[in-house]
Amino acid sequence: MALHIRTLVRDTPRSKSLLGQLGSAFTWTFVDSVIVPLETITDQGPYHGLMSIHMAGGKVEFEPLCFSETDRPARRRSFLDWWTRMVMRDTKGGRYTREDLVLVVANQDGGGHVDPSIDEAYGDLSRDGSLGITFEVTGPQPRRWTQNPVPPAIRQIAQEVLWTLENQGLAEIGPN
Repeated sequence: MALHIRTLVRDTPRSKSLLGQLGSAFTWTFVDSVIVPLETITDQGPYHGLMSIHMAGGKVEFEPLCFSETDRPARRRSFLDWWTRMVMRDTKGGRYTREDLVLVVANQDGGGHVDPSIDEAYGDLSRDGSLGITFEVTGPQPRRWTQNPVPPAIRQIAQEVLWTLENQGLAEIGPN
């Protein structure tokens, strides 16, 4: 999904995105589905705005909001604001935008390439549980939860792109 999102929206000096080739695509407003916009949060703890935590049957998972929310979000942002707005913050000071997440997955972690080494901060987030979420599995010892939050975040970003395309009459999508 990250590779396809990159293909749709990422312009560089050497390549033009598919939406960029439509001419007016970046004058559109993009759907922003974060639960609570970061600018409204006063603490400096971890933040994961594109997903919820789903607990059922003794299993805990990150879940893209489009899997759990019934209403489509009404918030819209300019492309640049949407693409560069922080949507995740971890306990080590890592701050991630949609652009950061999409590009690191597409460029290093299996989207278009699989690099032998990945960005250290991204490794902390995707492999080492740097969101810092803990929960009690059994007994009194909390265990650090290390599920990779990036795939559900990428899934939610893809849903935002689909909703944006649908709003422009370029896609017809059914229920999530």
